[in-house]
Amino acid sequence: MVRGKKYSIQEARARILAYCAKKECCHQDVRKKLNEWQVNPEHVEELIAFLIEHNFVNESRFAGLYARSKFNQKSWGWNKIKKELKSKNISDYCIQEAYLEIDRKDYLLRLGSLLQKKKEAYSGNQLEIKSKVFRYLTNKGYEYDFITKKYNELYD
Repeated sequence: MVRGKKYSIQEARARILAYCAKKECCHQDVRKKLNEWQVNPEHVEELIAFLIEHNFVNESRFAGLYARSKFNQKSWGWNKIKKELKSKNISDYCIQEAYLEIDRKDYLLRLGSLLQKKKEAYSGNQLEIKSKVFRYLTNKGYEYDFITKKYNELYD
C-alpha cells in the first residue's frame, strides 16, 4: 500500500479547517481524516480540541443536521438515523436532541406517504403486499408500531 505525505501540525490544521468549513462533520470524521493524512496521534487530539474550542466541530449540531437531512432527503425513519449516529460515536444526549428536531406530524405524514406509494407499487395478494410494505418501511428505519398503526388507519 502506498502511503501519502505526512503532514505537520500546521499543515494539518490548515487542511482540517478547510475540510470542516466545507461540510458539517463529527469527531469521528475528523479523526479518520487526520489519520488518513498520517498526522501524529498526539497532534490529532490537539487538533480536535482546537476544532471543538473554535466551534468547527459540534456533535449536537452535527446530529441535528444529520437527522434532518436524512429524514428530508432520503426519508429515513428514526431507527435508521439513530443507528447511523451511534455508528459515528455520537453521544446519546445529542442523539436525543436530534430526535426532537424531526417534527412528529411530518414524520407520520412521510410514513403514510411512503406506505401508500409502496402499497400501490406492489401486486399480488394482500398479505404478500402488506409483508413487502412492512419490510420496506422497517428497512427504511420506521418503527413497527407506527407502521402498523398507520397501515390500519389507512387500510382497515
